[in-house]
Amino acid sequence: MQIVARQAGDNPESGMRIIEAVLQQHPDLNLVIGSNDSGGIGGYQAMVSNDKVGADKAVFSGDATKEALALIAEEGSIYRGTVDLYPFKGGYESAKYLYEMATKGLPAEPKKVFLPYVPVPQEDVISGKYKPAY
Repeated sequence: MQIVARQAGDNPESGMRIIEAVLQQHPDLNLVIGSNDSGGIGGYQAMVSNDKVGADKAVFSGDATKEALALIAEEGSIYRGTVDLYPFKGGYESAKYLYEMATKGLPAEPKKVFLPYVPVPQEDVISGKYKPAY
């Protein structure tokens, strides 16, 4: 694998614009990884509209949004997976630790919190094994 571009595309429009530009320089592009589903959806749209489909093409991202899951579930989709980031859990944990710092002061050592991110491969979406929390 060779990384040919790293750019911030945090919404479908910028994700699509970025991947369309990358395809101009790298027409053999076969993998798009979005840091969130919004950018990933735009990358997916760019790949499909440029006929970059097939078993050797893939798009992955993170958030497990309804929109991304719907694209992942489509027959023959190159959108191969996402990651459920459990944003409500992350928000709750953040608020909890901010409250602790506000009421008890800063901890002597920084606290590390690991959230339960869950990979969501295409086969789990199609089979119904993955059940979104929303």
